[in-house]
Amino acid sequence: MAERSSYAPGTPCWIDLNTSDPSAARAFYTELFGWQFETNEQSHYATARKDGKRVCGLNDMPITEQPPVWLTYFATDDAQKLAESVTANGGAVVLGPMQVYQQGSILLWLDTVGATAGAWQPGLHTGAELVEEAGTTAWHELATRDLDGAVAFYTAVLPVSAHDMSDGEFRYQTLRVEDRDVAGIWQMSADVPAETPPHWSVYFTVDDTDATVSAATAHGATVNVPAKDSPYGRFAGLADPQGAAFYVIQPAEAA
Repeated sequence: MAERSSYAPGTPCWIDLNTSDPSAARAFYTELFGWQFETNEQSHYATARKDGKRVCGLNDMPITEQPPVWLTYFATDDAQKLAESVTANGGAVVLGPMQVYQQGSILLWLDTVGATAGAWQPGLHTGAELVEEAGTTAWHELATRDLDGAVAFYTAVLPVSAHDMSDGEFRYQTLRVEDRDVAGIWQMSADVPAETPPHWSVYFTVDDTDATVSAATAHGATVNVPAKDSPYGRFAGLADPQGAAFYVIQPAEAA
């Protein structure tokens, strides 16, 4: 198991789901990934666990003013300083920094290319306790039409460096913490519908991409990106029954 108890600043450390139907979403992901949920009645926040380890969260109240979405949070040791850096570099703070009981502090922002992301300053809650195992997060990726602008923003506000992995017309850069790739940013290609907004996406590790796609669609999901092979593994893009998009990937060594 890839167990974690801490994250270096700049590393994605947590994800949660805002959805229009929390009960249906819990049922879907329980069937798909084997998660067990526990809900805090005071905060209306549900924590998903895999093999007893905390893996992600779900806002347990319906979100109706925005499309259902998975959100990525980067670890920080100073949410207030990060908020100031976000605004100083052209972004906009959407929420916080806000203390969440003794668990930690949350921050949400809209970046300069129009995508929403956030940060988490740990308290008792240090982030996901299990990653890169089946049914847990594998990767985080920003899709944008302004790769250079996105890279400039994130390298300015987070303690990360950028590494160019572009190949011909395919433009892609990773964000690195201590020489380790922690997230990616890619330039949306011409075949991506023009109405697709900039957005962060989460990839979940699976043992068998094709079987996961079949199971997901049997439980009401739709396929956004048909399963295909890559140097990093076989992946597919899905949207859950409420419309929240996500990817699944079977790592290359397991393919």
